[in-house]
Amino acid sequence: MPLMKLDNNIYDNNTVFDTNEKEIFNGNFKELKEFMLNTFNFKLTDNEDMEVYENFNGRDFKIQMGIHIDQEFLNQLEATARAEEKLEEIYNKVFGNFTIKEMLEMIKSKEILNYMNQYMNEVPTSFENPHEANYFIFETVDDFIEEMFAQLYYKYKETGIMISFCPDTNINFDEFMFTTDLFAIQEDNEDYIFERISGQGETFYHIYNIKDGKLSANTWRETIEYSKAFNALNEKYKERINETN
Repeated sequence: MPLMKLDNNIYDNNTVFDTNEKEIFNGNFKELKEFMLNTFNFKLTDNEDMEVYENFNGRDFKIQMGIHIDQEFLNQLEATARAEEKLEEIYNKVFGNFTIKEMLEMIKSKEILNYMNQYMNEVPTSFENPHEANYFIFETVDDFIEEMFAQLYYKYKETGIMISFCPDTNINFDEFMFTTDLFAIQEDNEDYIFERISGQGETFYHIYNIKDGKLSANTWRETIEYSKAFNALNEKYKERINETN
């Protein structure tokens, strides 16, 4: 299958300004090339670096390149952000006082379903953006449980110990799924692994005590300690690393 070649034609929202900072053109790249040739006798090519035209630099024009983003897409992003904020707020209100161990035990025993009505009673009855409502619809109890896994995951993500390298588990997935994020949390002298698994347009969250994992607890403890040391080194030398890059 031939590779799709990306060039300046991906820019479909381009604006030209004159030396008075007045907008004199807006359009896609093909239209931009025609305008520049007809107006300034200036030829643009599909593969040149358009950043050089962001300032006048002695020219009679400057060009601001852009990509049009559909308003419906922006509305969905806005709805997602508001819904995620509300989901977090409801989760903390209903489950905020439970420990990781208590949450995992309730999920395993399905006792967490006893809180489903309380949780749903906190959901708004109307939304500014209709897209928001989709995030509060749980068609099955498994959907609700999966959302609780997600909320538990994000509650601890910012304070977790990032696992810089995952030990080889020799686990083969039947489907194209892989770990996209992995961190550890230490709570009440217990260690927990938080894993995000993604693939084929889906994301799942796996949270477990290291004593219950496929690897030994000692392997995970060593991995966590190595990761803490590695993360500390990264933090110490991150400015130098950024300069090198």
